[in-house]
Amino acid sequence: MARAAVWRAGATIDQAGVGDPARAVTSAKVVAGDAAMKNARASIQIHGGMGYVWEMAPHYYLKRAWVLATSFGGSEEYEEQLAHQLG
Repeated sequence: MARAAVWRAGATIDQAGVGDPARAVTSAKVVAGDAAMKNARASIQIHGGMGYVWEMAPHYYLKRAWVLATSFGGSEEYEEQLAHQLG
């Protein structure tokens, strides 16, 4: 779902007649951000203690998900924006 949301956002940015770019980008941020965090946490759980060591990549993905989640604002902010856009 996250990939489809991001592709849709890109398509609406390229051609504004396809849909509302602001709404598409906002929904892509919410869906992709949540998916990244859930996948990173699941990867840590699957790898167990090895997920935190430098030799394995899961710790990198979790840190990247945290940085991206806080860099552009939290999901709560974008969910409120999306609710205002839809309402």
